[in-house]
Amino acid sequence: IRSLTPLSYLVNIEGTNASQVMIDLQGSEMFMGINQTALSPVAEKPGMFTGQGELAVCTTGEMGWRLTGSAETAAGRLDTRFNVRAK
Repeated sequence: IRSLTPLSYLVNIEGTNASQVMIDLQGSEMFMGINQTALSPVAEKPGMFTGQGELAVCTTGEMGWRLTGSAETAAGRLDTRFNVRAK
């Protein structure tokens, strides 16, 4: 993953209906500001959400990020997390 390069998000929610899906990126090694993207539902594809974002540049040349995907459902908020590195 490269900083300042557009990222395309595609999230598929199965087993429950989501009213909203959000991507939150946080620097895992230092605070890099707020980086959140609300995803939009994909027309005629229930459970699919899409959006675009990008990672900020880190002066160290490489940065660890924690990506949290959150879905608002009737049962409450569901989160999943991934760790990624960017250059």
